[in-house]
Amino acid sequence: MKKEHCLILGKLLLMLSFLFVIFLLLYVYNPESSNWMIRCAFKQITGLSCPGCGVQRCIHSLTKGEIFHAFKYNFFLIIAFPFASTLLINKFLPDSSFKRRMDSIINNKLIVRSFFFSSCGWFVIRNILNI
Repeated sequence: MKKEHCLILGKLLLMLSFLFVIFLLLYVYNPESSNWMIRCAFKQITGLSCPGCGVQRCIHSLTKGEIFHAFKYNFFLIIAFPFASTLLINKFLPDSSFKRRMDSIINNKLIVRSFFFSSCGWFVIRNILNI
């Protein structure tokens, strides 16, 4: 196996291990009742919910199989998760024509702007409707 592939595989395994630990902690500990869980600094300072507020509770609910509660905590995760997963997977792909094609799709101005404006829209809507 080439040194480059070993390095990519090592980074991928490290990232997957990190994600596994995060999901395990969120399975075991409820973010609402745990004092040591990270709170949203933006919400504590402004009183407004950012687009990411509720992600810990959302993932906790998903690990428990409570899909309705998960979407109630952060509906925007439905849109953000596939995009973020694609970014993460693409980061670890070896250089190839497929990776370059994925880069051109991910970095497409329309996609980036759509994600940005939908994130801003979610920020406004969730604070107006107090979601």
